Amino acid sequence: MFPKGCVGQAVLEFTVAMGFLLIIFSLVVITSIQKTSESAGIKTYIDSRRIGNSVKDNINMITEQGRGYYRFFSIPESIHGGYNYSMYAVGNVLEMTYGDNVWSTNLISGNVTIHCLSYGKSVKNRVINRGWAVEVTCHKPNMMFDEANTIVTVNSTTLQITNDAHVGAQDFIVSLSNTTDWIDYHVGWIEPLGVETVSFDSGAGDFCAYIDYQEEVDESIEADNNMTYGGGCTI
Repeated sequence: MFPKGCVGQAVLEFTVAMGFLLIIFSLVVITSIQKTSESAGIKTYIDSRRIGNSVKDNINMITEQGRGYYRFFSIPESIHGGYNYSMYAVGNVLEMTYGDNVWSTNLISGNVTIHCLSYGKSVKNRVINRGWAVEVTCHKPNMMFDEANTIVTVNSTTLQITNDAHVGAQDFIVSLSNTTDWIDYHVGWIEPLGVETVSFDSGAGDFCAYIDYQEEVDESIEADNNMTYGGGCTI
C-alpha cells in the first residue's frame, strides 16, 4: 500500500495535469473557431468584391460606349455565408451593403442611377446609357408614354405606350382624365421592348394620362408613368 501522503500528492498532480490539458484543449478549440470565422469572413469579403467589381465593370463599359448602348447582367441571390446584399450608386461611388458591412468602389461617372436590382442567375438586370445619364433597371417592365406620338382630334385621343424593358407586362389600366371625364382603357399585354397604342373617345382638350394608375404592375421605374397635355386636368 502507498502512504496516504503519496496518494494525495498523486491525486493533486493528476488534477493539475487534467486542468492544464483542459486549458490547452479550450485554447485549441477557441483558436480553431476564430480561424474558421476569419476564413469565412475573408471568403465573404472576396465574394462581395467579386460581385461588386462585376457590376462596376458592366456600368463602366456602357458609360464608355456612349448613348444608346446597353448590356444585360445577372448577379447571385446572396454572397458567401448566405448574406443578402444591396447595391447603390452615390455620386461616382458604387456601394454594397451586407449584414453590418459596406464595400465600395469607384465608377468612372458620377451620373449613374440604380433604380433597382434583381437577384438570381435566372433573371437579368440592364444597364443603359441614356446620353444624359446611365441607368440600371431590374427584371421588371418599364412603361412610359411616347409623347411625340400623341394624337388629339375633335373626338378622340390616341396615346402610344412604350415598354422600355426586356420583361413584358399584362393586365393593367391606362387612364385619361380631362375637365369632365375619367376614362379607363384595359391593356391585356405589352411585349418586352414593345409598343401599345390606346385610344379614347374624348378629344380636343387638355388632359392628364396615367399608366397603371391602380399600380397592378411592379415596374423598374414608376415615376415616368404619367403625362400632361396642354393645361392638364382638373379631376
